Amino acid sequence: MTSVPVTAHRPSSSVRLVALASLVGTTIEWYDFFLYGTAAALVFNVLFFPTFSPLSGTLAAFGTYAVGFVARPVGGIVFGHYGDRLGRKSMQGGRCAVYLGGALFTVAYAYPFFVLLDTGYPPIVWLALVLASAGSHAPMYAPQAAFFSELFGTHVRYTGASLGSQLASVFAGGLSPFVATALLARYGRPALSLFMAGVALVSVVAVVAAAETAHGDLDET
Repeated sequence: MTSVPVTAHRPSSSVRLVALASLVGTTIEWYDFFLYGTAAALVFNVLFFPTFSPLSGTLAAFGTYAVGFVARPVGGIVFGHYGDRLGRKSMQGGRCAVYLGGALFTVAYAYPFFVLLDTGYPPIVWLALVLASAGSHAPMYAPQAAFFSELFGTHVRYTGASLGSQLASVFAGGLSPFVATALLARYGRPALSLFMAGVALVSVVAVVAAAETAHGDLDET
């Protein structure tokens, strides 16, 4: 009697549910930092630091914003530990190539981005933001979890990826608004472009130095 192979098939409803859960989870994760970052730039300097000069008040507001990132490595240690114990699902795709493309786009777009913003024309401003999101943020953020985790051995994969990412966020995410405000006040807008391009170049060097892990044996990475 010949057996008929059964092909595993994931219902489209399940795929939509996963996509929806990912959207909600990411929104919740970043909403507080996005909201506070916006408020820190617009109102917190006046609301909480009224006796400071406008520049000092903005820097102080961004300083408190940076403190929130310090707590993230703690979560990286705790949840990374459980991730190492429970394992992970493999993912496919050329992580290095995608991430490198996003980093190179950021280097090239660092100056035009602020030129577009300086027009003050809403459609042009929106175009600048869309290009930044599609060309810089999406290619770098999308493969980040799989790419970073596979840079570590299987026994410490989640701990290494999570802790490394969260420690980096302390300096890159928490301090960048503070540094950018100081650079803008002292040197003007071109300094912001150089700062953004310089940070992106660090990413380029790091990605080039890292190995592509998409098609390798998980036990060997």
